[in-house]
Amino acid sequence: LNGANEAAVGLLLAGKIPFGQIAERVAWALERMAPVSRPGLEEILAVDAAARDAALSYSSPQPAGAGPFCP
Repeated sequence: LNGANEAAVGLLLAGKIPFGQIAERVAWALERMAPVSRPGLEEILAVDAAARDAALSYSSPQPAGAGPFCP
């Protein structure tokens, strides 16, 4: 979850997505992650990387003229 959020916020700060899309990207990434029972460090790092990748690969149409801080 944190990895997806950090990736989405990075896109916001780079001016690539509107603020309102952070939650959309994080939720979309979270839906794609399989629960891992009693994960070790390797599993945690792998899921973190997968969540970041998922958040970055999300695509949502942005209304014409919407800036990075428009919902």
